[in-house]
Amino acid sequence: MPVNHKTKNDLARTTREKVVNLLNARLADATDLMMAAKQAHWNVKGPQFQQLHELLDEVYALVAGY
Repeated sequence: MPVNHKTKNDLARTTREKVVNLLNARLADATDLMMAAKQAHWNVKGPQFQQLHELLDEVYALVAGY
């Protein structure tokens, strides 16, 4: 997807396009991780329920910060 926005950035257009694509991919990865942690958080079962529930809540909160 071409980047057509005016910028004061001195990076070449092709470099900006690559950076945008990489950043979008990492954003998607972080969102997937965040949602997987929240899903696991709500569905954890077993003898270590409390510890895992809290750990997954921490993972979710940390990833959501990014």
